[in-house]
Amino acid sequence: MYTMKLTPLLTDHAIVQRHQSIPVWGWTDKPRTRIKASLGPSQAEGISGDDARFLLRLPALPAGGPLYRGHRVEGSRIRVLFDQAADGLALRDGDAVRTLMIAGKKGTFMPARSAIEGASLVVWHDEIPEPVAVRYAWADNPEGANLVDPGGYPAGPFRTDR
Repeated sequence: MYTMKLTPLLTDHAIVQRHQSIPVWGWTDKPRTRIKASLGPSQAEGISGDDARFLLRLPALPAGGPLYRGHRVEGSRIRVLFDQAADGLALRDGDAVRTLMIAGKKGTFMPARSAIEGASLVVWHDEIPEPVAVRYAWADNPEGANLVDPGGYPAGPFRTDR
């Protein structure tokens, strides 16, 4: 088995542009090693050079992942609506949506509970009877964000309080 190292730019939560090929580069521990890379449905293969370095280009990915469309307050809960979620919502891992916060009239955000209902997310906190805002993955590096579509494409960060 050979060792392959990727550039540190390719990490969890890396941003890729839609409709653009995705460069994947790095090096192997031996020259002329077969390399295969994939990201979702996009795949590329190649062979590292005599200097053990490689550059592959993954085909462009289609626009994907749930995108915040809007929300509505339903009593003590907020229903968040998404575009690009016709097949529903899912979790990449775990049993609850992480990095999800909710605020009441005072504007103090607290970790929220939620339930996936088809293509919407119902959000609440037992101590917030009149919620006004929800935020998801609203941080510079939202560690643990796990809301995806059934194909595994991640939901984008959003806030309802704009």
